[in-house]
Amino acid sequence: HGYTVEEMPEMNLKDLDTPETAELAPARMQRLLAGEPLTFEVEHYCKNGRTIPLEVSANMVIINGEKYILGFHRDITERKRSEELIKNILESVDEGFIILDRDFRVLSANRAYANMVAMPQENIIGRHCYEVSQRGSTPCSGTGCDCAIKKVFETRTAHASVHAHHDSKGGLVYIETKAYPLSKDGSGDVVTAIETLVDITERQKLEEQLRQSQKMEAI
Repeated sequence: HGYTVEEMPEMNLKDLDTPETAELAPARMQRLLAGEPLTFEVEHYCKNGRTIPLEVSANMVIINGEKYILGFHRDITERKRSEELIKNILESVDEGFIILDRDFRVLSANRAYANMVAMPQENIIGRHCYEVSQRGSTPCSGTGCDCAIKKVFETRTAHASVHAHHDSKGGLVYIETKAYPLSKDGSGDVVTAIETLVDITERQKLEEQLRQSQKMEAI
């Protein structure tokens, strides 16, 4: 931040928060005071006026009967630059790509993905992936689906799966998903992951037709 050790204790956190971060602060504070540990991203002002992106890991602690919020801040400027570079690259490809955090919120989505789900990119960012892809209110893993992204966060390794989705018109489509770790925290846990999505509906139909044809020949 550029402040001295002596200056920081005299400051209020609100002095550092950008307007976007300040808007989300009350809800986060309520969750923390309720005992929920959180990991999230913020933007802070530095002493020289520039802003820096930070990853915050925070939880409530009780000392002598008083509640305090203990938070660890990590500068993620380089990670953000890498994500922006990847985002620019992904805009030029035909496959759907999204970048997700551990809460399954979409941090970035390319144009191909927006076309796939028939939704403007600005309406996708910040929403849960299952809200966009599955038109659901709960994670798809809870319905028995093999969620590639969930496996990445759990195992720290790449994973692939095939999902049956419903498109904006209610039609059944098959999506091949492949997910990979994008960034990790100091303990090695995956913080953000990237997922590719390819519509394989026509391939699935052809394979089913082939299976039916083989059954008929066997008869």
